[in-house]
Amino acid sequence: MVVKARIDALISSARLANELAHQETNLASVYKSLHERLAEIVVLTEDFAWVRFPALPKSVFDVFERQGRLRVIARNQAEPHMRATVLLEGLVLLQAFAAEVTQLLNDGQLDLTSRTERAILHLQWTIAIDDTVRNRWQTAFRSSETACEALGAAHLLQHGIYAFKAHSRAARTDLVSHEPVDEVVAARAAEGLVLTEWKVAKSQVEADSKLRDAAIQSDAYAHGVLGGRELRSIRYLIAVTEKQITMPVDDIRDTYVYRHLNIAVAPVSPSKLAATLRS
Repeated sequence: MVVKARIDALISSARLANELAHQETNLASVYKSLHERLAEIVVLTEDFAWVRFPALPKSVFDVFERQGRLRVIARNQAEPHMRATVLLEGLVLLQAFAAEVTQLLNDGQLDLTSRTERAILHLQWTIAIDDTVRNRWQTAFRSSETACEALGAAHLLQHGIYAFKAHSRAARTDLVSHEPVDEVVAARAAEGLVLTEWKVAKSQVEADSKLRDAAIQSDAYAHGVLGGRELRSIRYLIAVTEKQITMPVDDIRDTYVYRHLNIAVAPVSPSKLAATLRS
């Protein structure tokens, strides 16, 4: 990550400045420059958090949210006689922040999130450009919700994602066979499991209602024994509709986020959709 590289470079520069300080060198301008770089990095981390928010595990976003003292240090230039002390505090906080975020991102959660987001975007694009796939989804849309969730699960598996739905605190159901998830098979076939709820809706109102019901149904679920092989921080609620609809904002809970996405089986082009919304 570019931000991590800049943090490492800043820490190295600060160590060099500390060595020079023992030689009674006047480092006021150096401390000022290092503080400016610290401030730039803090801004970069905030931008990264907000841009990547939908894909970030909630645990990572929470780390960003806790950096109040670091932000205060970054935005306020200390008096010359206090610059070294304040800079040191800022660097310690920044390094601790980087270590915590790095550890959280290295547990595979971000990769599972990216895979899932890519798979769903790939599905929507394929429906838009491939007549065969579009016809298959339109047939499923007219048929039943289970037909749509089975097609969706099969597509996600191509991207290394084993999609399942939850019926209770520990019960995970396969979306194709509608049997309990075989964790051995899932572990061999996929990079990880992701909770998904596919809801067919004929209108905006129906979609909103079904998505709320899906969240209530999934609330009781606690992630299973596969631990790191299951996406714990994001649960996907997917509305399958004829045309594109407006989706609710993502719902942030204590330990996870409900991500709302739309699959349109007869999508209109963005320009036509914008014209419709304006009229």
